[in-house]
Amino acid sequence: MAPYGVELWPAAIMLAEYIAREDAAPHSALEIGCGLGLVSIVAAGLGWSVISGDHEPTALVFARHNARLNNVTQIEFIELDWNDPPGNVKFSRVLGADILYQLNNHSPILNCLDRLLDNDGIALIADPNRGVADRFPAAAHTAGFQVEVVSATAEGPSGRPVEGRIFRIYRADSTFPLCELPGV
Repeated sequence: MAPYGVELWPAAIMLAEYIAREDAAPHSALEIGCGLGLVSIVAAGLGWSVISGDHEPTALVFARHNARLNNVTQIEFIELDWNDPPGNVKFSRVLGADILYQLNNHSPILNCLDRLLDNDGIALIADPNRGVADRFPAAAHTAGFQVEVVSATAEGPSGRPVEGRIFRIYRADSTFPLCELPGV
């Protein structure tokens, strides 16, 4: 079976469309589990300062190639292990698409958010309504985050719409109130 990161997942399309429509102002961003790099490419195209990370080196090869094909040169690509994220940098946005597919990933992802998200930053994680992701908001709350869920749709591989959601996550003690988040 090919690595998961070399397929364009509908959740990546959902998140790319969301940031282009609702959160286009430039940010510093890290994409965790970048796969083919669509979300990072769209964010960089909007003027964001983007680091695109994946644990799978093959995915990074494809993401770099896709960025070049789209004339996007300002993305930095790194190998990123959710269990050992860098601790010396913070981002105003942490992005992820279809990364909540296994329950055992939730804790390392929350650890990444805790270590990498600015105090007033927002994480945006897109999910195609996988049942296992239903547990993520409660785990995030326990870890000191607030979560808002926004419905999303994207065209799937067969051309049929795929229903999903965007989890908008921010620190519980953030000065960034829910009612002022983009798209509300």
